Amino acid sequence: MRRSTRRLLGELDVLPYPERMATLARRARELAATGDLPDVLTDLRAGPRFLALTAAKVVGDRETVRTMTADPQRTIRAVAVKAAVRAGWLSADDLRHLTHDAPADLRHLVYRSLRWGRRPALADHLVDRVRETFGTAEVVALLPACGADQVGDWVRRGGWFCRVGYRFRGDAGHCEASRGDFPRNRSGYRRAEGLEEEGGRGEK
Repeated sequence: MRRSTRRLLGELDVLPYPERMATLARRARELAATGDLPDVLTDLRAGPRFLALTAAKVVGDRETVRTMTADPQRTIRAVAVKAAVRAGWLSADDLRHLTHDAPADLRHLVYRSLRWGRRPALADHLVDRVRETFGTAEVVALLPACGADQVGDWVRRGGWFCRVGYRFRGDAGHCEASRGDFPRNRSGYRRAEGLEEEGGRGEK
């Protein structure tokens, strides 16, 4: 382990968590400016990998973050996936590969990160693969991240199940846009509106 890495770890070790993270961010920027950060990250990835990931996120080291989306430790992998998806550092092919055999919690983290990172084009590319691999019910979880055209297409062709699910889970803009696609019968509207109200209460 390099002297600069040992010095950094010694400085961080005695600090409480919030101050430790702030100091790590500051030191990461300083090390990046001097050109020493890549070597320090190599050392950290062989040991305290969460520190390596945090430093990489701070300085925008996309390759390190991308690599750590395959980390064997689930918590580190989840943080890396969330950061990479929101920053737009993963392509549609990367996401298809990542979600193909991922556990459900990681897949849904990808969908949420696509939504909050406002990456509708990437989400749209995932829809068919998600449907083929995991079924229509999982598409409902992905739709809030998708573009309006994709959502409208699924509301029209996805059947009553998909429409109800999307009214329950989707964002207000998409739900309002799709209102006219619901079955025009009294019981159908009551059911959809009831789910919408229940969903609204759950989100508060």
